[in-house]
Amino acid sequence: MKLPRYLKILLALTAILLVWIQVNDIQQPEPVVSIVSPARPVHDDQNSRDASITTLAFIDLFPWQGEKKAAHGTLSVGHLAANKSKAPSLPFSVAGTWWSRNQRSIILTDGQHNWIICHRCQAPDRVWIGDRLNLDWQLQEVSTGQLTFRWLPQQLDQRLTLSELEKKPTL
Repeated sequence: MKLPRYLKILLALTAILLVWIQVNDIQQPEPVVSIVSPARPVHDDQNSRDASITTLAFIDLFPWQGEKKAAHGTLSVGHLAANKSKAPSLPFSVAGTWWSRNQRSIILTDGQHNWIICHRCQAPDRVWIGDRLNLDWQLQEVSTGQLTFRWLPQQLDQRLTLSELEKKPTL
C-alpha cells in the first residue's frame, strides 16, 4: 500500500515532535489543588505573598432528609408538622370536558401541555390514575367532583374541584 506524500510528511512531523518533547521533557507546572472549607479562608502556600482565596457560600447538594434534632433533643411531632413545607399551588386547570358513550373525558392543562383524563378512550395523550403529568405531579384519584394530584417531592396531595363539570349536560 502506497501512502500519499502529505500523509508521509505528517507522520514524519509527528515523530519528530514526539522525540523533541521526550528529549526536552518540558515540565508543565502542576495545578494547585486545595480543599476549600466553608468556615475559614484558605491561604496559598505556593506563593510567599499575602494572597488569600476566600470561600464562596457553601452549598449542600445532598441535605439530610432524616429526623431533625434540636439542641435539647428530638423535636416533637407538632414541631415537625409545623416545619413541613406545603406543596406549591396546583399548576393545572380544567380546560373542558366532553361525554361520549356515558364516559366523561376531562381536558387538563398547565398552560403549555394538555392532557385528556379518561379511563377507556383511545386518545394519544390520555392520562389515568397513577400516571405522571410532569416531573413533580402524579394523578392519584378521579372522582365525580374532584381530581386528586400528588406532589411527588414531599408526597403531598392536592385536589382540583370540577364544580359544574360533574354531570353530563342535558339538552
